[in-house]
Amino acid sequence: MRVNIENIKNKIASLPLPLKTSLIYICCSILQKGIAFIAVPIYTRLISPEQYGVYSLYQSWDSILCIFATLNMWNYLFNNGMLKYEEDRDRFTSALIGLSGLLTGILFIVYLCFNQSFTAISGLSFGIMILMFIEFLLRPSYEYWCSRQRFEYDVRRYAIAAISITLLTPIVSVALILFSNKNYPEQSGAALVLGKVACAGIIYIMVLISLLKRNRKLYDKEIWKYALNYNVPLIPHFLSGVILSQSDRIMIGNICGKAEAGIYSVAYSVAAVLLIVNAAVMDSIIPWTYKCLKKQDYSKLPMVSGCALLLIAGLNILVAICAPEIISIMAPEEYQIAKYIIPPVAISNVFIFMFNLYANIEYFYEETKLVAIASCFSAIANIILNYIFIKKFGFIAAGYTTVACYILYALCHYIFMRHVLRKNGISSNVYNNFVLWAIGILATIIAILMIVIYPYFIVRIAIVVLALIFVLIYHKKIIGFFIQIKKDKE
Repeated sequence: MRVNIENIKNKIASLPLPLKTSLIYICCSILQKGIAFIAVPIYTRLISPEQYGVYSLYQSWDSILCIFATLNMWNYLFNNGMLKYEEDRDRFTSALIGLSGLLTGILFIVYLCFNQSFTAISGLSFGIMILMFIEFLLRPSYEYWCSRQRFEYDVRRYAIAAISITLLTPIVSVALILFSNKNYPEQSGAALVLGKVACAGIIYIMVLISLLKRNRKLYDKEIWKYALNYNVPLIPHFLSGVILSQSDRIMIGNICGKAEAGIYSVAYSVAAVLLIVNAAVMDSIIPWTYKCLKKQDYSKLPMVSGCALLLIAGLNILVAICAPEIISIMAPEEYQIAKYIIPPVAISNVFIFMFNLYANIEYFYEETKLVAIASCFSAIANIILNYIFIKKFGFIAAGYTTVACYILYALCHYIFMRHVLRKNGISSNVYNNFVLWAIGILATIIAILMIVIYPYFIVRIAIVVLALIFVLIYHKKIIGFFIQIKKDKE
């Protein structure tokens, strides 16, 4: 066993630095999402659906308002700035901290002017909003620091910070919830928010101090102008993406109530776990796809894209089949209706993967404006459909409007991809689009039909067993699929 461990250590040490950095980052990401997922059944058993709905609404509004408070400058801008200001990275980082702080201050003043109206719209108290603005003020420094660690392939300290936040948050949050349940039971949702902000805030402050020790100049006209010119045009794209993923919870909270928003959030969390698989498979495909496009060798793209989508569809159908048991594990009896939301939301992952297949072509040919158009169009459609169908059929309808909008999103990217290919003189189809759409539509029908057999546990178990037998029979081909991609990338 000792020899094996040594061999593993030697293999890891021999990996190229960028690859080691990516692996550490992926492991940290999986650990963060995994612990956050494990914490959900603990939270749902300690607080009511209504109070969990407060936490869910906080997360949704946080995602939206953060765009205006920080411009999400750590996403695209920061990496570009690391190259543009390669000799003065400390100056660049401190200037962005100053700019995001100013934007947060401006948004806070706006909030104070309209706080009563916003409370009526959002359902979030003044105290919870103060916690949100504290997070807006402190979080950017941490995000810039993390981006720089990854950019410079120095992720050891990043891993320590990320894991510390991940481990501390559920421990402190549970302690605060227990205290709240004993003394202020109507504030247990706020206690959960406080736990999240407090644990992250401690690390954020430590990082902020370390960055300001390097450079304390928060105002830099040149860098501020560069940052605003770069990121302000991206606001519609950022906002559309967040609306597409978060607007359903906000609208459920307003139309149906906080309890329903909490129940929906649990179902969404279950389905969203498989986005980790989406990301892992997509990350393995993107470099290989770009290499094929660069060589103008499209022969293997249809087979690989079809197999990858089939894998994603199979996993999400499996989640849809097991939804009653998953919800029983994740939450108490009052959350059981969430099982009817999981199938459509899970199948959304299939179309998320599909639109990324198409978007990869757009990114390769640098047609990023088309990505923003698709995002905005789908986000507007999501708001309209949610408004109509949540009012008419209740909060479960939000699951179906979600999958409908991601289907629309994938369709938009399919149309734009065809346009990009024609624009670049490529007449052939790089994917077998008939197969991709057949998989997507068939997966949607199967997943939704699974709801009919929820009362029949034996039937569902038989389907799962047959699926596992299929995987065992064809496991060599499945593994060979990824090995072939790896060989072609080399």
